[in-house]
Amino acid sequence: MARPHPHPTTPLAWDNNIQFWQQLYNVISSEPSNPRVHYFYGELAALGIEQGKPFTPDARMTAILEKAAKIGNAQMRVESFGDNRPNRIVWPDRKWEWAALRFEDGDFNTPNYGDFYARDKWFYQAIGASPAMFKRDPLQEL
Repeated sequence: MARPHPHPTTPLAWDNNIQFWQQLYNVISSEPSNPRVHYFYGELAALGIEQGKPFTPDARMTAILEKAAKIGNAQMRVESFGDNRPNRIVWPDRKWEWAALRFEDGDFNTPNYGDFYARDKWFYQAIGASPAMFKRDPLQEL
């Protein structure tokens, strides 16, 4: 039987509500712009999140952003723990999976593209990175 008030499944109190967007606004407002993600700033501007401008969503936009935070968090959970890449399995006879889907480098680059899916999964689960976390060969020099 489902509990009427289930325990939270996240360490954050703000990842499913408008506070997610307020936290994002706080970061955008306090950090210098990063030219590598220049176009993403335009996506955020469409939501009312711009450096140097107040973030004051009206009731309609607040409802949209609340729903987006819930759906986005659920989608990241599904993608993070429901991956089906064949090379994610460490040993074929066990259920162990590699934490990092890309092992080329800590920036999730392939020879042809940046793997946003692998990057998103990593940062949803782990947040931090070191070169040793991306090794597939224990004898490989760092």
